[in-house]
Amino acid sequence: MKPSKDAKEEHKTNMYSFFGAIVQTMMLDIMDIIFSLDSVIAAVGLSDHLFVMMASVVIAVLMMFAARAIGEFVGRHLSIKMLVLSFLILVGFVLP
Repeated sequence: MKPSKDAKEEHKTNMYSFFGAIVQTMMLDIMDIIFSLDSVIAAVGLSDHLFVMMASVVIAVLMMFAARAIGEFVGRHLSIKMLVLSFLILVGFVLP
């Protein structure tokens, strides 16, 4: 029995969707690495102490691994989400 044309089109669409999701995930990971390296470079450039430079690299690597777990925790708890958003607003008003 030969598969119908609709089944072939649906399979092709599913494959494009799957590969699109893979590409988007890879792009997010690459952007995460780039921004982590950016913060490390900034910390290294602003400090004259070797210990501060090493600590910034370690913290950046740990945050890359912990970001998903922290995001899921904040997403599950509304009060923590409001606290985080309030903190971001406070920082936004204080910095300029």
